[in-house]
Amino acid sequence: MPNVAIKKFSAIDQSRIEVFINKLVLLAHMRHKNVVPILGCCLESEAPLVVYEFFNNSTLFDYLHKKNRFKLPWEIRLQIAIEAAKALDYLHSGVTIPIIHSNVSSANILLDDTFTAKLMFDFGNVSLNSMYPVFGLSVGYLDPEYFLIGQHSEKSDVYSFGVVLAELITGVKPIYAENPGGGFTNLARQLILALENNSLHDILETDIVDKENEEEIIRVALLAAKCLRLNGKERPSMGMVAMELENIRKKHESRDSSDLSLTKTLQLFDDTSSTFEHGSSSSSSSSVQNSGYESCTDSM
Repeated sequence: MPNVAIKKFSAIDQSRIEVFINKLVLLAHMRHKNVVPILGCCLESEAPLVVYEFFNNSTLFDYLHKKNRFKLPWEIRLQIAIEAAKALDYLHSGVTIPIIHSNVSSANILLDDTFTAKLMFDFGNVSLNSMYPVFGLSVGYLDPEYFLIGQHSEKSDVYSFGVVLAELITGVKPIYAENPGGGFTNLARQLILALENNSLHDILETDIVDKENEEEIIRVALLAAKCLRLNGKERPSMGMVAMELENIRKKHESRDSSDLSLTKTLQLFDDTSSTFEHGSSSSSSSSVQNSGYESCTDSM
């Protein structure tokens, strides 16, 4: 019998209890090595109780942002990204009724004793659109398109995962204060600006970057930028994201030939054939050129 964790939810209105139960039953049938299994529930009390399998190694958020945790090396971070991507791909395309998580965040990626990633469902404000079960919201990870159309999609999860990728390579929170007493900065926007200005190295977590892995980290940054595109239709699927991360790991495992320097790799953006935009000016002085960006993800 595995160790268990019991989560108590706030009281649910009777008009919504049936929807809650249907979602719970659906999730209880999820069987994937990178999804936290739901073992049972109690609906007899006013506030529902849900029983999960317990993992005692905390969350990815804790390891990235709490000072009392040791720094995860790049190899583990890349493995966590791959496993979380595969879990989301499973939810989107590996089950009979596709599921939109809609609360993808580093706090909802649990780690077991071997640092295997386990995607956790945080029901939050349970809602339902016309096609899919949809769960909760998290500040800093929310797809900007949601404010325009008021609905989540699989591409909303892709956007949120792009923020997680940005966390993995920078070690900073999705919304953070650059200076004490100053305003707050959006990590997604900061990553795009760093790529546009060829200053990615300024925001990377220096403890994890070395000459052997900097090309891999740059490619993850480029992939994150693709996930963070404002137009959801231009974002890759989670299957494509998982595939690209696997390709990056294969290159990591071989490390056979080219040592691309950070400066040299960022020159991929200098082709003038097309423009990659993320809500910024489309002028040549402030936009990123797209053909090099696409060349880094051609395996998709």
